[in-house]
Amino acid sequence: MLCHLHRHSNSVKAVRFSRDETRNLWDVAAALAGYDAPCQTVPLPGPYADMQSSGVTGNSETPRTALLGLGAVAE
Repeated sequence: MLCHLHRHSNSVKAVRFSRDETRNLWDVAAALAGYDAPCQTVPLPGPYADMQSSGVTGNSETPRTALLGLGAVAE
């Protein structure tokens, strides 16, 4: 699914968000020329990316594991 077009310098990039939690950047001119691979694939951060979960009280192991799976860090 195409979500956004972005003009940068002399090129136009298309951004597509994938179900595998990545965003793919496509050079529109290259795509029109038949090059069908993204020029860059960037992982999307989880909703709790880089949130510190150490020191949180009142959570059992299950919510703590879920937070870590969504990007929280325990240091």
